[in-house]
This record gives sequence, structure tokens and C-alpha cells, in this order.
Amino acid sequence: MRPPIETTVSIGNPTFDGVNGYDNCPLTWQDVSDSFYNKWVSLNTVVATVDYYGTHTGVSAASTTSNTSGYLQGVKHAPSCPQLYANPSGGVKVEVPTSISVSLGSKVTYNGGPVTLDGNTLLTACYGYSRLATYTVLDQVGAAILNSSLTASENVSVVSSNPSGGTTTTAKKPVALNAAGQFRDVLAFCFNAAPPPQPGEFVKSKQALTINAATRTWT
Repeated sequence: MRPPIETTVSIGNPTFDGVNGYDNCPLTWQDVSDSFYNKWVSLNTVVATVDYYGTHTGVSAASTTSNTSGYLQGVKHAPSCPQLYANPSGGVKVEVPTSISVSLGSKVTYNGGPVTLDGNTLLTACYGYSRLATYTVLDQVGAAILNSSLTASENVSVVSSNPSGGTTTTAKKPVALNAAGQFRDVLAFCFNAAPPPQPGEFVKSKQALTINAATRTWT
């Protein structure tokens, strides 16, 4: 069988971990996972659980080990077909959202046109400017959380503005992280009629981001 490889699991994104065995007849590696069903065990279920088929579910941020056992046919040539006992084992790392990095795109200036993102109209008319923010969700060791089923939501509030009475908007629905562990947002300072913002005018706002899994959230 192949040497154990650590399986990385995101909370809220169950991940399958199978078993491959080497077949001496075609001289190729074969998927023999079904020979090890119903024997999977996690050594620390506070960190990760594993089901009948070897699908791992993260519970908390840490690492543990899972293993299984079963029998494989040792020789394929009759009449000698003994079965060999095998006990594959490997590490399981559970990653959880711990921090977020942000990258800002170039400044875009508007003179009454719409503000859009991915084909969706965010503002029908803008006199002002915007920058595209790309957020990357990082785990406890600073690595991007890839290929997860996590979503992100926001709550934006105004801290101060000049002139007073500045307003802001909050996205109504969570957005899914892409395969690279990222989501995007447009940060815009706009008026709905001319003139655009003048020197000294501003809106200072606070954006609270929440990362959502099926059973918990991180803010």
C-alpha cells in the first residue's frame, strides 16, 4: 500500500480518505477502499470523526491520526490465494478559519455609471470611485483554506463621515469561498448624483466579516 499521507480537513467540509493497494498482475495501483469499510477509527474524536466509508469530518483545530484494517488478496494465481491483513494509518489535520488577508485592486473612477461585480449590479449610479477587495481565508498556520464549503457574510456600519449622515450597505446574502479560499467585495465611495466626493469628504466605516460553516461561525 502507499505510504500514509496526512489528510487535511476543513470544518464543515467532510473529506473522503481512501486506500490504494498495488496489484502485481497489471503492475498498477488500485483503489481498495471497499476492503477497509466499517473499520475506520479516529484516535481523537474531539479533533476529527470518521464514518463507515472513511469520510473525515473536522471538529476542532488540531491534528490526530485515523486508521482502518482489512484483508487483501495476497496472490492472484489459483489455487494459492491467501489474504493478507493490512492496517493502513495516516495523519488528519483539521483546519479552521483563523485570520483573513486582503488585497486591494486599482482605483476605479465613476461618473454616473453603475458599479458591478461578477455581472451583478451593486449600485445603479455612482459618482465617485471604488476598489476591488479580495479576501483570503487562512487557517491556524496561515495557509489558505482550499476547496471548502465555507461561506462569508458581512456587517458594515458607519463610524463617522463628512458631511455627516453618511450611509453604507451590507450584503444581504453570504457568498461562497472559491477553490482558492477567497471571496471578493467592492469598496466604493459614491454619491448618486454629481458632483463626486470632494477633498475632505469621507465615510469611515467598520466591516465585520463572518465565516460560516454548517455547524459554527467565526467572526
